[in-house]
Order: sequence, then structure tokens, then C-alpha cells
Amino acid sequence: MIQDFFAYDQANGLLVYKIGQEKLSIKQKGITSAIYYPSEERIICLYTLEETERLVGFDLLGVILFDVSPPKHYSFWYLSVQKLQIACQANSDQVEPSGRSGWWFSIDPNDGSLLKAGWVY
Repeated sequence: MIQDFFAYDQANGLLVYKIGQEKLSIKQKGITSAIYYPSEERIICLYTLEETERLVGFDLLGVILFDVSPPKHYSFWYLSVQKLQIACQANSDQVEPSGRSGWWFSIDPNDGSLLKAGWVY
């Protein structure tokens, strides 16, 4: 389990963390955000390369478990700090009749599949 230290450097695309006394790092260009989810033992990052949004999941050794695109008709918005989920914003042609455009999608910690969970408030 990651203890005491988890940080990411957007400019250099570098995640740095410690497991026990061992300092580990992950290099990923275009990082816009990253969160460590202790109960799932996953590091999840949002990154953008050449205007393409991606969600990537790593195990604690830095092995990529998945690298996925946003759901069809959505763009990634932000990661939840409490649950393994991501807020996505619907494209203008997918806005609900109520006017809501933000939805939570649960992230499968093993393969990155996304399941629509509920409205973002």
C-alpha cells in the first residue's frame, strides 16, 4: 500500500510515490490529474495527448492495467476523490431534457470499463 507520499508533476508527466521504503515512479505524458485509490490499490490518471483524452489505470508496481477513451458522446471531466469513478460531460447533442449534462461513471479497477452510475450534482 502507498504510504505517506503520492504526487504527480504535470509538466514532466511523472507520478512519484512510496510503498514502504521503496520510491517508485510512473512516466505518463499529458497528465491532467491523478488519484491513488487505496482500497482498490490502483492509481488512476487522466491524460491528454494530441487533443485525445484517455483514462489510464496502474497497479502499485506501475504496470498499466487499462488505457481507455471516454464513453461515446462524452468527454472526461474529473476523477472522484472518494470513489473509483469519473465525472463525464455529455456532448451538446446528448444533454438530457432536464438540462443536465454531467454523469458519474464507475470505473472497473481491472479493465477500465465504465458503467453509467448517476448524475453529477
